[in-house]
Amino acid sequence: MYRFLLLAIILLAGCHSNDCGFPLDQIRYADKVQHHKKTFYLYTRTTGWHNKVVFFELYDSEPTFDNCRQTTTNVIYTTDYDDYPEQKYVKEVILQPENSEKLKITYTTNKEEGVTNVYDVRFTR
Repeated sequence: MYRFLLLAIILLAGCHSNDCGFPLDQIRYADKVQHHKKTFYLYTRTTGWHNKVVFFELYDSEPTFDNCRQTTTNVIYTTDYDDYPEQKYVKEVILQPENSEKLKITYTTNKEEGVTNVYDVRFTR
């Protein structure tokens, strides 16, 4: 029992070798699109350690992220990837910067019509 506890403490201490906190979000660039001579950038942010949640983040200028996965660039819109009891796939991601809901995301249950990996999502052109 004590060996297990000691091993758990060592593993947790080893994983927390940064000053950012634990766990770090995963940030991934997804896509960019031009709209009326302005470029918009789509990123995914995955948070959580055991139960992961994916968010789509929209920027109206290209963000740069520090070692802690933070940026000083303001997110103009964020929404979570809806986790349904029945698997759904992203069918469309439509930029609509003039609306309060700046990203319109359409889902489908048909694997052939949608994106099977949330990290492969791109703007619908």
